Amino acid sequence: MISFTNRRCVLPLVLAIAFFLERQNALLSCLGGARPGKRSGGDTYAPNDWADHQTFEHVQSANDLNRFHTCPMPEEDEWLLTKVTNSGGNIPKYLHKVILTTTGGFPEYVPGILNMMKNDELRSKASKRHDWTGSIEEAHLSWKIRNPDYEIRYYDLHYCRLYLRQFFHPLFLRAFDCIEAFAGKANLFRYLVVYREGGFYSDWKQLCLKDDLLDFISENRGTDQPRWDKPASGDTEWFSAWGNGNRMQNAFFGAMPKSPILAEAIRFALHNIQRRADLESGADSLQMTGVGVLYKAVLKVAKSLDGVRFGTYHYGDNKVFRYRNETIIKHKCSKCGQDQAWSEGNDYTMKLKIGEYFCPDAPSLFLPGDNGTKPAVLRRLCFW
Repeated sequence: MISFTNRRCVLPLVLAIAFFLERQNALLSCLGGARPGKRSGGDTYAPNDWADHQTFEHVQSANDLNRFHTCPMPEEDEWLLTKVTNSGGNIPKYLHKVILTTTGGFPEYVPGILNMMKNDELRSKASKRHDWTGSIEEAHLSWKIRNPDYEIRYYDLHYCRLYLRQFFHPLFLRAFDCIEAFAGKANLFRYLVVYREGGFYSDWKQLCLKDDLLDFISENRGTDQPRWDKPASGDTEWFSAWGNGNRMQNAFFGAMPKSPILAEAIRFALHNIQRRADLESGADSLQMTGVGVLYKAVLKVAKSLDGVRFGTYHYGDNKVFRYRNETIIKHKCSKCGQDQAWSEGNDYTMKLKIGEYFCPDAPSLFLPGDNGTKPAVLRRLCFW
């Protein structure tokens, strides 16, 4: 039992109670509850960012307050943390390769591939061979041998996350982590990395079949004009291949930095994640972040651009890409395996089937349809 006979104990207790009540009143004032003699929202105990009299005046319910913790999708000029410009000219000489596994790292054979790429003698011997066995190592080496001026950049799960954290608005790492299907993660990342860097993206198991293929595409070489290409005679600013139906193949494509087509594909993908499109009736795994998304982006944007060129993707047992009457890429090397399930990854079709393509809290990524109209003081309260 506490005795209050000692006055020295009473004063500190009274002061503590007064301070507690004052802080409670300050908080109520911040949340729109006016305090006698104080202007709502203007309480001196509130943080400086909340001092604007419009901050919380329109809060009517707990649901309204919860909306402050979720922000609208950032405008495109907020996506990148460092400035990148599209200066025109040729597509940058980069080739991006991505593999995502449950270990987070690269498969054990990747260091051997990198060593071969650095060894001039090994590259020279490989370039003279005509009996390629179709191994994964040869598939990767084919890109370096046939496109020697291009820098090949490799990304595993760890590096993808580090890259997004360093160069993109925090929303994009959250969205990447929210995609449970590894193929879906790779789809989003390929759009983002080529959006920022420019260059070409190629799927992990692809085999390059034509010498100087990437320059052939980028510099618009050749005389015949595919029926989908714009008649522009300049350099290529976008290349991809038509698939069957409403699909635009994203297994191989090239673009200038900040491509409007990729910007639109990124928006479509983010909205699919946020609205849990994977749980909708008739959901298609190819329409979440992949070929369906890129198809819609191309249809929406490509007509307004010059230098847009297309090849074709041919299905069947021998899946290949063709451009200007030539077979340019074999989609999967013969000894690489043809299925969609990686030994160290997961199967995106199964992820969709069991309702786990996207994460459960995907709707909290951003507020749909807000278009950045939220007052600036509230945008500063976003928790990414």
